[in-house]
Amino acid sequence: MSTKKAAPKTKPLGPRGLGSDVRGQLLQAGRELYAEKGLESVSLREVAERADANQAMVRYYFTDKHGFETALLEDSFERFVAAIEAEDEFQSLIQTAVKQLSAMPWLPILMTRTVYVSDSLRGQYMEKFAPRITANLQRVMALPKGMPPALTFMSIISLLVFPQLARPVMAPVLGVTFDDKFAAEFAAYAGHLFQQKSPKE
Repeated sequence: MSTKKAAPKTKPLGPRGLGSDVRGQLLQAGRELYAEKGLESVSLREVAERADANQAMVRYYFTDKHGFETALLEDSFERFVAAIEAEDEFQSLIQTAVKQLSAMPWLPILMTRTVYVSDSLRGQYMEKFAPRITANLQRVMALPKGMPPALTFMSIISLLVFPQLARPVMAPVLGVTFDDKFAAEFAAYAGHLFQQKSPKE
């Protein structure tokens, strides 16, 4: 009879049960947790657990929470811009934008807290995302006569972002539910406000 002892079990150093895109799975876990719990209540340990990954992988890909949140911002903005780029009409673009932001209510808050206190990050986002958002609004929008383009686009961005920033107060006080119905009604209102015809007109 062999008396050889079994090798001791060691803690895995890599992901558990993940495919090759460990970084992407960690970012998706962050999006889900931030949407559920808010920015202040999520730890990197929870992100790793949600992604079914070893916590060391979070440090490997992102170094610390600031690095994780910066990567999460960039990845989520890329998803946001790609989604509106797929739309070919003003109201559908606005509806998609509202749905995207409603699914990621932490995005404008984290953007304000992270990007606008960092000159380098602000420059990066201005170069990478702002022109694409503006170009897509120009692509689908018939600018009403006499309305300055810059002020119009600023108004649309404000209209999209402010409800998300004020959501903790607006939702219970005004009885607003940020669901698909709200996104459709918001898009119709924006179309009326900016004198854009609906697809049926």
